[in-house]
Amino acid sequence: MAAYSDPKQTTGDNLVGLWRPSLTRVGRKVYVFGGGGHVTTDLHALDLDTLRWSHVQVCGIPRPRPASLLPSPAPPIANRRNLTPPPSDPTPLVLTTFFPVLPPVGVDEGATSQQAIRPLCDALPKLDHNIRLVCDSVRRGSNEFQEYCNDVVIYDLSKRTWFRPNVGGKTVAARYLHSAVVHENKLYVYGGFARNTEMTYVLEELSVLDLESFVWSCVSTCVPARYNHTATVIKDKMYIYAGKDEQGNTVSDIFYVDLKTTKVVGFSGVSGEVVLLKSQHFAEAVNGNILVFGKYITPSTAAYLSDNQPHGLWLLDLEKLEWKRLEGSKDFAKGVWNYFTVLGNPRSSESDDGYHTPPATEIDGEVIRDSPCRDGAEDEVRLVFLGNVESDRHPPYDHFRDFVSVDIASLGVFTVPPSLLSSDLATLLDDPTLSDFTISARDGAPFWVHKTILMARWPHFRNVCGSGMIEASQGRMEIPEARGVVHAFLYYMYTDTIPRDAPWDVVADLLVLASLYFLPRLRMLCSHRLVRRHLTTETCARIFEKAVVAQEHGLKAEVLRYIFQNYGPVLKSQCMDTLPAHINDEFLACIPEDAALTCGETRPPKSQSVPAVTPTVKQQ
Repeated sequence: MAAYSDPKQTTGDNLVGLWRPSLTRVGRKVYVFGGGGHVTTDLHALDLDTLRWSHVQVCGIPRPRPASLLPSPAPPIANRRNLTPPPSDPTPLVLTTFFPVLPPVGVDEGATSQQAIRPLCDALPKLDHNIRLVCDSVRRGSNEFQEYCNDVVIYDLSKRTWFRPNVGGKTVAARYLHSAVVHENKLYVYGGFARNTEMTYVLEELSVLDLESFVWSCVSTCVPARYNHTATVIKDKMYIYAGKDEQGNTVSDIFYVDLKTTKVVGFSGVSGEVVLLKSQHFAEAVNGNILVFGKYITPSTAAYLSDNQPHGLWLLDLEKLEWKRLEGSKDFAKGVWNYFTVLGNPRSSESDDGYHTPPATEIDGEVIRDSPCRDGAEDEVRLVFLGNVESDRHPPYDHFRDFVSVDIASLGVFTVPPSLLSSDLATLLDDPTLSDFTISARDGAPFWVHKTILMARWPHFRNVCGSGMIEASQGRMEIPEARGVVHAFLYYMYTDTIPRDAPWDVVADLLVLASLYFLPRLRMLCSHRLVRRHLTTETCARIFEKAVVAQEHGLKAEVLRYIFQNYGPVLKSQCMDTLPAHINDEFLACIPEDAALTCGETRPPKSQSVPAVTPTVKQQ
């Protein structure tokens, strides 16, 4: 049998009268904002170790909002642009708005009023919104008025401060009951309810917010319009599951959107098919599969269709396209269950930079990481449920009073923790304890290394040691590069990744070193890092130079596109003036003979009243 814990009552500042707020988990805490019923601006946190609720003291008060959603932590907020509130704004707000209030699971969905939120400029207590944890921050919302919203407000967990970024791009329809997920550096918002002066309608558009530039864009999809669905990201795919269609019918179909190509794929032939009894459900990614918690019916139980149908856990195997019911449904026969999450590290996937360890979040000086620890306690992945098991629940009552957890392995679902091999080997670099070789940088500073590791990873080093060269007999070797570049190179040898904090000029020089020693993976990692993180008007000339030297034609073409598309700012930065003569000749040779300079209008500086122009190079 599944090892479900007995329900335990939470303590502290309980959330009596609050339902369908936004909840997100960071480390071993669940953060709650907004919600229906008692609409408030308060931010609450539940410590999953002590099961105690606390009220979080914050700066900047957003408007009250009903309910919401939240994503996982992304790179630190300090690295994002356009996040600093203007000096004239006394309240450092940051929240995103879109939805209205929903009833808790177990309450008739048609019985609630459509409470929603107020537009961008306002920020009161928020009712039903979509609050997402991005850049160590929380976002999204809707207010106590019957208005749909589309504003963006962020809560910085480390600084305990709300603030509002400057958002541009395409105007996104105000909405509610949509989904919102974060993948890499983008927020994806799909579906939901919207309305105009004549009617309400269901959306099928996918809106994308770039979390570096804070610019909205929209993508057309073939996913049928829906609301009250879930969206789950697994690798580079966003799986859209269930919800309600335009006629208000509960649906149980599933699609995925490839977030790299925006291609949409629908699933057919799924075995063990089940149907949602209620559209409200929860979905999480576990081991590359989708784990869903909600009220379901099957062909064998359809005759006994009832609102009292207990909640159930179902796993969709995305390889076999097969639904499997997990044990323990009887444990949810009593009460209502209003939140479900996975505690631990249910997803182990390699990032674009080659990292296997999940990102960490720092809050009040404490590093919160969803990765397994060596004490064994954190290796266990548990399902966590919050609800209320009282048989007699008279409103207002606490929808999140009781806590139940289960070890997911006891359900027959085994999650493989991320590999710690690279981080283990990284501790050996420059440790003289077991070292048998030294490699020196240009300044003569030595790094203590291990011949066995370098011979296995570096063909040139293996040839040096096997040829009887003087370096092999003396046990030392020099790489005539700056110390930072040599360290990054050796770090790659030990971990198969580039240091996360490596400066752009180090990565650029590392690219040349990778080309010199014929290391194709390192070349691709450097090229990817330079394009994704470091390509700017100040750096493009130097990156172009290194791409030419390393004969990395793909990177060279990408930098050329960037220079031509931003020719005005690049020209004014004078960065091209520093190129060596032969590199400058290479650049000029890349300009088509029939190229022409055209001017496109851009936003004028605040000090100007006439449009400014930015020239771009285009081929006739």
